[in-house]
Amino acid sequence: MKLKNIESENFGVKPDSVYSFFDNKKGIVGYLVIDSNINGISGGGIRIVPRIAKFELSNLARAMTLKYSFLNMPLGGAKAAIITNREKISEENKEEYIKLFSKNLIPFKNNY
Repeated sequence: MKLKNIESENFGVKPDSVYSFFDNKKGIVGYLVIDSNINGISGGGIRIVPRIAKFELSNLARAMTLKYSFLNMPLGGAKAAIITNREKISEENKEEYIKLFSKNLIPFKNNY
């Protein structure tokens, strides 16, 4: 039985936008997936994970869109992830990673 490459499949989820961010000094990679933009607003959250595929993050952003729709809230879904490439990180490092990643998100404030 031949296994499919799930990285190449996005199960029909096509987000509005996908952004990648890199910090070469810290070895941090981050993604922002905006599934939909409703009334100029998208909402979601940030995950700090050892690894995640962009298609998984796209599905999580779509889930946010569906949650907001279910709750009759007029905003689109988004999701962000900070990829640490480590199974465990200290609280100090988490805070540092969030600060570094958040600087990349400033241009998106009030734009989605």
